[in-house]
Amino acid sequence: DRIDTDSEDSKSASIGRSYTTAVILAEDKNQLKVIYCEKFKRTDPAYKTARIEALVRQYNVDLILADIGHGADMAFTLREKYGERFIACRGQGALTARYKYRTDLSVPEILFDHQYHLERSFSLLKKGLIRFPFMNYEYCGWLVHHCSSMEIKITQDRAGNYQQKYVKGSNPNDGFMALNYCLIGRHFLQTNGFKIVDPKEFRDLSSPEKTMVVGASLPMSGGIGSRSRFRSGR
Repeated sequence: DRIDTDSEDSKSASIGRSYTTAVILAEDKNQLKVIYCEKFKRTDPAYKTARIEALVRQYNVDLILADIGHGADMAFTLREKYGERFIACRGQGALTARYKYRTDLSVPEILFDHQYHLERSFSLLKKGLIRFPFMNYEYCGWLVHHCSSMEIKITQDRAGNYQQKYVKGSNPNDGFMALNYCLIGRHFLQTNGFKIVDPKEFRDLSSPEKTMVVGASLPMSGGIGSRSRFRSGR
């Protein structure tokens, strides 16, 4: 319900608390790169749907994810237009499976463990595996601020165990959530709809493949004093 204050008068921009944002993520070797980000200028569904359609055409997007809460006004339209390329998202509390794809709904949804996924996202950010276009900071500065607006809250359960939770701070985090949906979409594609759960089959960016070398000493014939030769294999 909130719009970019740089483009509209302040009275209209003050309506609502959440921005509609778009983030496009591309994978390049062992890095994820933000290649586009935008705060929408208007809030009506027709405008937002038109902007999404334009971005999908321009960047040839493989998968489109949107928050079903604030994006419900255009979810049906986008699903009808793009079919399986569009999926709605809904954050939940603790989920045993962490991620779940529900196809029994009118607009299929991805349910995800909110806190678990935020932990994964911040881990990727801390390791420098997500890159922002810093050559043009004025263009993406708002997204950097949105990604650093979350606060950490420590709670204690009945058993006395301490838990760390990420909560929304005083500043907007809508761009960060859009980035999270990009990461969920990547995970969805990498795991064939969350069907691949064996860690041997799914390797994340944070754990790059390493070459394993095994050496063995094989004595040559000739008795004591003869050389040994080594074989190594991957």
